[in-house]
Amino acid sequence: MGTHYKHLSCEERTMIQLSLEQGCRLRAIARSLHRAPSSISRELKRNGWSNPAMAPKKRGRPMVAGGYRAPLAQQRADGVSLPDEIKRREDRLAGIAAEKAKIEARANERYEQEQAEYAAKLAARAEKEAATGKKPGGKPPTPPESGPRADDQINLTDEESRIMKVAGGGFEQCYNAQAVVDTESMLILIPHVTQATNDKEQIEPMLMPLPGLIFSASAGFARMKSMVMAGHFRLTTGPCVTVTLPALSPKRPRL
Repeated sequence: MGTHYKHLSCEERTMIQLSLEQGCRLRAIARSLHRAPSSISRELKRNGWSNPAMAPKKRGRPMVAGGYRAPLAQQRADGVSLPDEIKRREDRLAGIAAEKAKIEARANERYEQEQAEYAAKLAARAEKEAATGKKPGGKPPTPPESGPRADDQINLTDEESRIMKVAGGGFEQCYNAQAVVDTESMLILIPHVTQATNDKEQIEPMLMPLPGLIFSASAGFARMKSMVMAGHFRLTTGPCVTVTLPALSPKRPRL
């Protein structure tokens, strides 16, 4: 059987450094650690050069100048480069700071949109109250909160994607893809990819580029959305274009 070698531990390397600082000789250090003097000698040759000019020129890991340091010796034994590790951590912290800034920017954009919707709801309630002379029923709209939320996330691999609910239950990091297809030739006329999760809201941006569409954006699409929600799936917009939308699944009766 061959000789079994056991690597020095971090505690043993610390004892070597303390013993050297106290002026102990190599053989005394080896006896205190129950190690062979050759093991301590090799450890000091690899990690304990005080003068770079004294380091022999040979292949393998470069020698370290500045005296024996237990933490540095342990990192070299583990295959970790201290400058590379510091740079990796600094780059990681810089990346985290950049992603946090993007999350805050998304939160500010969401707050501005929610604030506009909140103001519109308040204006509608005030208009209804002025017209009827009665206070509108129901709870007043809740004002939006600014700043990032606890569940706000960003994907470091594909930051443009979003977490969306998928069919069959669960959530996935994905996109919402829609398409306008010619029913006769099956040619894809308009591909549409968005970060929004609501399919009904994609009707207007998808159909606007179609030529010959006679519905106006203010009245036609609002009517189209209401018909989709009501379950009607075939709408004729004029002599040029016929739009066919998938029907919604019927609601299950409550038990």
